[in-house]
Amino acid sequence: MRKLLLAAALCGGFFIATPVAQAVAQTPNPKVTVVSGDTLWGIGVRYHRTWQQLASYNHVPNPDLIYVGQVFTIPPANYVGSTTPAPSPAYQPPVVHTYTPTPRYTAPAPQPVRSYGAPGSFQACVATRESGNGSGSSNIYGILNSTWASLGRSGSAWTASRAEQDAAFAQLYARDGTQPWAPYDGC
Repeated sequence: MRKLLLAAALCGGFFIATPVAQAVAQTPNPKVTVVSGDTLWGIGVRYHRTWQQLASYNHVPNPDLIYVGQVFTIPPANYVGSTTPAPSPAYQPPVVHTYTPTPRYTAPAPQPVRSYGAPGSFQACVATRESGNGSGSSNIYGILNSTWASLGRSGSAWTASRAEQDAAFAQLYARDGTQPWAPYDGC
């Protein structure tokens, strides 16, 4: 130490040689603010501590995740820390996207067809062409009001019962044959 003081005196200055580790040890628990690029390992190297000591002393739940501006207290040099590792986050299974095909449109099942007249007959053909075989209209054979009246019937085919419409069809078919329907119905 004398040689060191003598050399300092010769250089025109005076200093005290103390190792850095002793300076840190003499400062009671210094605090460090995290800046961009810091890691617990890097802070530990600067202050001669392990990252495990820093994490344990500052109760860091995930040592891989520290934030800019976070303040850590440097533990004493003789601090041992906890022997249990920091709890790892709960396992989250990876998200798996599965393909679910979009259901295609399926037409509804056909409704049972009511047949007017003998199947395959002219009467059944007219009923199908004029009103979807009676499923969409109350005027099964498409008889016009003027034709209905010419048959001597009162009211209209729209308000008549099915039996009345069947009788009117038979009457009109006997009088005019297929002429009232065939040209545009394709029967």
